[in-house]
Amino acid sequence: MDEINVTFDCLDPVEADFHGIKLFVAGLLDGEKFDSSELVDIVLEQSGRVGTVVKVKVAEILKSTLYSGFISTCTWQLIF
Repeated sequence: MDEINVTFDCLDPVEADFHGIKLFVAGLLDGEKFDSSELVDIVLEQSGRVGTVVKVKVAEILKSTLYSGFISTCTWQLIF
């Protein structure tokens, strides 16, 4: 059995996370149409006050960062 070491980082979301979060959200929607860009913009606007991005560093394997999740809050009035 091979062993893979990963590191989880929990950080404030930043502008550079936009596409990673957007792809993560799109993967949860099962093909449903939704303007995830607007939702990600709201998450990024709240950075430093509320919200966390969970990233997995796998640079030695894929030469990239994988987004494992994010958590944030916002009022429905901001989205709809």
